[in-house]
Amino acid sequence: MHRVRINIEAENSLRATKVIADLCNVAEIVFNPLKLVEFWNQQADGVHLYPQVQLGRECLPKPPPSDPWHVGYVTTADRDMRAVLEVNSSRADSYLYLK
Repeated sequence: MHRVRINIEAENSLRATKVIADLCNVAEIVFNPLKLVEFWNQQADGVHLYPQVQLGRECLPKPPPSDPWHVGYVTTADRDMRAVLEVNSSRADSYLYLK
């Protein structure tokens, strides 16, 4: 999977958005024709899309990173949703996955 980091720095009193929908719109415009398939918002206590939820199933808790059965979210986005691009917004502390 390819990875891109977006870092928008503004001068004076202007500041970049932290709204996930705004970041999604920007990523989809910049990386057209790719579309959002997943996101992970670390600022909002790990709010995310999950393939099982999109299929009407319950989002099961994952084992902690120290557990040998742990599978990272990026692996899930890559394997289950076939994402090809991870876009990280350092200001919003969020990850968008597009395909």
